[in-house]
Amino acid sequence: MESKGNEVPAVSGNGGIAALVAGHEGMKEMVFLSRLHMQRGEPQLALSLLRRLMEQVEGDSGTSLTDAALALWAWGEYVKSSDRDFDVASGQTFAADVVGRIEQQWQQPQPHWLQGGSRQQERGSRQQGSSGIYLSHLALYYAAIQSAPPHSAEETGIKLLKSIRELVFERFIKDGRVVSELGDTAIHGDIIAAAIPFGMLGIEDRILIEALYKLEETLVGKGVRLKPSDTWLGGCERPDLTCLLAWYYANKGDLARAKELLGHVEGLREEQGRLYEVDLATAREPLMRDYWLAQNGEQSPASSWSEILLELALGALAGGGATGGAGGQEGIMLVHTPTGYDDPYVTMPCERFPRHPEEGEVVLVRVLAQPFQASQSVTVLAEVNGIAAAEPVPAVMRTAPDGEKVWEARLGPYLSRDEVSYSFALQSGERSAATPAYRFNVRSWTALERVHAFYAAADGGFAALLFAPPVIGEQGDAGGAAQPALIFRADASGAVKMTFAAAGANVIGEPLQSAALQLGAGRLEVSAPGGKLALGLRSADSTVLAESFSANGKAAIEILTDRSGTVHKLRLNLRAQPAHRWFGMGERFSHYDYSGQEVDQYVYNQYRDQGLKTYMPVPFAVSSGGYSIFLDSPLYSTFRFHTRLSGLVEMEADLSPESQQLTACFLVGEPLEMVRGFASLAGLPVLPPKWSFGPWMSSNNWDSQAEVMKQAELTAAYEIPSTVLVIEQWSDEATFYIFNDAQYEVKDGSEALSYDDFNFPEWGRWPDPKGMVADLHAQGLKVLLWQIPIHKCMYGVAHGQRDQDERTLLEKGYNVANADGTPFTLPYNWFKDSHIIDFTNPEAREWWFDKRKYLANEIGVDGFKTDGGEFVFGHDLKFHDGSTGREMRNLYPNLYAGSYYDFVQEYSPQGGITFSRAGYTGAQKYPMHWAGDERSTFGAFRSSIIAGLSSGMSGIPFWGWDLGGFHGDIPTAELFVRSAQMAAFCPVMQYHAETKGEFNQDRTPWNIAERTGEPRVIQWYKKFADLRMNLLPYIYDQAIRASRTGQPMMRAMHMQFPADPNCTELISQYMFGESLLVAPVTEEGHTVKEVYLPEGSWLSLFGGDEVQGPKLLKVRADLDEIPVYIRQNSMFALDLADDYALTGHVGSKVDGYKHLCFRLYVTTELQDTFEDDLGNVVTVSASRVGTRLELSWQGNLQQDVTFLIHQQDWDSHWDADLHLNSHKAASLVSDSGQWTQVQDVTSLRPGSYAKVGKELFLAAGSRPGSLIIGR
Repeated sequence: MESKGNEVPAVSGNGGIAALVAGHEGMKEMVFLSRLHMQRGEPQLALSLLRRLMEQVEGDSGTSLTDAALALWAWGEYVKSSDRDFDVASGQTFAADVVGRIEQQWQQPQPHWLQGGSRQQERGSRQQGSSGIYLSHLALYYAAIQSAPPHSAEETGIKLLKSIRELVFERFIKDGRVVSELGDTAIHGDIIAAAIPFGMLGIEDRILIEALYKLEETLVGKGVRLKPSDTWLGGCERPDLTCLLAWYYANKGDLARAKELLGHVEGLREEQGRLYEVDLATAREPLMRDYWLAQNGEQSPASSWSEILLELALGALAGGGATGGAGGQEGIMLVHTPTGYDDPYVTMPCERFPRHPEEGEVVLVRVLAQPFQASQSVTVLAEVNGIAAAEPVPAVMRTAPDGEKVWEARLGPYLSRDEVSYSFALQSGERSAATPAYRFNVRSWTALERVHAFYAAADGGFAALLFAPPVIGEQGDAGGAAQPALIFRADASGAVKMTFAAAGANVIGEPLQSAALQLGAGRLEVSAPGGKLALGLRSADSTVLAESFSANGKAAIEILTDRSGTVHKLRLNLRAQPAHRWFGMGERFSHYDYSGQEVDQYVYNQYRDQGLKTYMPVPFAVSSGGYSIFLDSPLYSTFRFHTRLSGLVEMEADLSPESQQLTACFLVGEPLEMVRGFASLAGLPVLPPKWSFGPWMSSNNWDSQAEVMKQAELTAAYEIPSTVLVIEQWSDEATFYIFNDAQYEVKDGSEALSYDDFNFPEWGRWPDPKGMVADLHAQGLKVLLWQIPIHKCMYGVAHGQRDQDERTLLEKGYNVANADGTPFTLPYNWFKDSHIIDFTNPEAREWWFDKRKYLANEIGVDGFKTDGGEFVFGHDLKFHDGSTGREMRNLYPNLYAGSYYDFVQEYSPQGGITFSRAGYTGAQKYPMHWAGDERSTFGAFRSSIIAGLSSGMSGIPFWGWDLGGFHGDIPTAELFVRSAQMAAFCPVMQYHAETKGEFNQDRTPWNIAERTGEPRVIQWYKKFADLRMNLLPYIYDQAIRASRTGQPMMRAMHMQFPADPNCTELISQYMFGESLLVAPVTEEGHTVKEVYLPEGSWLSLFGGDEVQGPKLLKVRADLDEIPVYIRQNSMFALDLADDYALTGHVGSKVDGYKHLCFRLYVTTELQDTFEDDLGNVVTVSASRVGTRLELSWQGNLQQDVTFLIHQQDWDSHWDADLHLNSHKAASLVSDSGQWTQVQDVTSLRPGSYAKVGKELFLAAGSRPGSLIIGR
């Protein structure tokens, strides 16, 4: 067992609080000193300062607006964080007065809060021209208003918050980043204050991150300067700004950078005895430095403000550090986290490496000393099996990749089954510190190759009992129980399940010499030649497909154990043909074939450029050799495809310490058959409603009802069909269930708000959510709202309802917990320091959704975009149902999406959906999913196609992506159109944009047209959105089939044509459903696409002659064209306009058809069944011999249908006039009587026909029938 501490001692600064208080009459000093008192748990000291500063503001009519806002912010934060109401009436009057001043003056230039003010004015107006409208001021006003108590100017305050944010996003964003001053593009050193401490922006907001990059580039040396044009005292670096930036980094989780900055400031304080306003040695302009020094008495002013900020930043650093610390004398802390957060992609600087040492490995143990000094001496005392080492091991200083300074010692190597403990000791002059002992058991791999016996099982399966090495316990008697076993059972899916049980199984049955089980079209054979385990997968003709690997020191089964007897990992080794390709493995972006790759299963949020990392891993590997393997486990696993030896495939998986079992499932057959079998094992996909397959519209920029309705109206004005609208920026960004600008009485966290509890003001961003949704529904649009499964950390920014909810969350234990029962918070990255909801707790789930019930039940939303979910960090986390972080890392996204999916079904009469980014095996039971965050590049376009193909092969058919990309500036017109073409032939067709910028980032066709100067984008996008609606009957019919079989809608060529070696790794084209081959143009500037057509006849969807495959051809594809081919003997349903032409406009209606048509391309024989959600079920049979076509249809039709039949030999066998029963030309004979020819397809009525080129249009009506076309 690991030893992990969790104490984080308080940080104490030089001189203490008392020294800082003396003489601090400035507003900034008093405000931030009060915050420091609150941080240190000294509310009475904070209160005394707050009373003074309120009196100062009320008694001085000349108080600057920024000082007044600072006072209100400090007072409001105190009241809300301490649950103390003091002088409520007078306090509300004070707040109303300050909010009133902000309302009157916030748009007026003010002296910079770090340059102006009374003290500096008294020094001779040293800052000339420093007034402006600054981002930091707007953030301060925002924070002050948000902190104001309820009823103290509520409506005015909410209006102001809205106006401030609107100004920021309209005027303060340049080149993708937020800027510091209206009318300027410069970044100032205090720009971070917009997030920390004022909270107007989030610490991970992209526009702020981009500004931070510029700040580091232009204003940061060892410290931080105010701005490029600053000349006061020569434009020196400033300790206050350096501490402010360090405070931000500490909260963001970049502790090394925070320490680096704070270390510099502490060095200045130690060198100078105290901190001054600037570091004179860093002057950019020495001439100006000398001038201002002369004006100020040859001395830089001392800065108690910097001293206070230093203490606040140090406190944030202590609060944001890793757990596992141990204290010593005078506040020295040693931090060691042996396994970090068990994240395979993120290594903490103070981890052990390797985290779980194996026999023969050297072990590096690293410890973090806080504070760090190079003069410190650190040693490690180690024990092996209770025997202490003769001498401590000295540690040396290392710099971690993130810049953190750590102490590192080298231990080992050790032998198998050794038990090792170690502890750290630090000496720094007279001061010392030590840690408790940390322990690990050395692990080693053991081959399980000797078979004790085979026994038949009552259920038709059998077991292979294995000789147990001493490392996994005592060996049982022959035929008895307690020994490891492999248990084989046939499954109804056609798979054979092989379960490894470390503790064995009671097997009572007839002894066997060997055994075999039918495996779909093949079989699995198990034997023990020479007493060694041998597995073999064989095809129907007895060809060996794969077999257990037994050479080069490897065995079929290997286990990783330690002295405790626990099996930590199991490795299955297979001998596979090096020529075999490997597919599946969940949604992967960089590779479709994994030969030569190591692929692990770990749900992960990789922002852009995912490589082999993924939001949706699935441990299902499909071989081109005709077999596949599924590891039925939620735990971490790794597949190595020919990486160590060319003929070796390794599947290595963690085992649960409790169950000590692992099941692998083998399937044999064609790819589509195996995916169908896998779906039976993992769960069939759940069918989404038909409306979810129309075109979607979405943007992170639509942050008001007016904007949403504007976009919907533009869609209607351009006659562009759309069936789904996603609203992301709708909530208060604190509770994530309350609309922005909504007014309400804060309730106890255990209670839920209903729609009638809110007042939605006319001036607010969402004046009528219910009416808005009703209007969108009337336009044929379903509505999804964005969600996230976290309770957000606000870093001290008060929010009444969020704060009440947090109290309930923590009191009731509705959150995920650490191993010691304390609340778990996200350790880094997105939503750092936030809690996550425990959906395994029924009471927590009910509480969570009660707060969101009004959204579905009263407003009527149709689903939720369930973003994120990659939030479980650490094997030892505890869930209500007894689960741990070990399994929940991969399962949590399914649990989260599934909880929302079940919730929305209760209130959506036409079916609701979730739209999720993350998932694992079984994600298909909670549709739908999208590919996460990608760039707007052609490379990302190609990667997204790979992601769609791999998802489909992994049992997740209802998938889409942000066409044209999501991140950064808009795609080019070419990329947008090419992406839209492909997305029209994708399970989900959606455009989406990231966030607001200097320019409109929307991926709407009208914005792309305007921004790129290419107006034809609108008509081109409309063309393919109309085509999408034309194809909707076919798409939904294919979705029904996918829900029943698990076979994907978007399928790789290899899946459909496994016998064609040209298709094995072909990913530049794919099949969309069973009938259409789609070849999107994915190379920039190309207007010719190379298309491979497998064996058989193919017909272009958009007209042209038949092409005989196999054939590789070059196809012209202008910017408004995409090559798509119909497979021979195919039927697919269409919804067509009166002219019966593809890309004709039929609107967004999904509960009926303009003209339901069946397009037939018959070369020999066809039998297919169409089904929809409107009661139509029709089976069509057709056969063609020469020029004679026999056609019949039967079933249940709810409306008239029209057949569109391609006749390749039309011109040579049909006259311009088609006469019934005529001997002069071909004839059409029907069992339903006379057919009438019309000259124009728009005149078609039941019982009539028309011919256009090589296409015959038959209006068949709504009754079953049959006919013969030909001589």
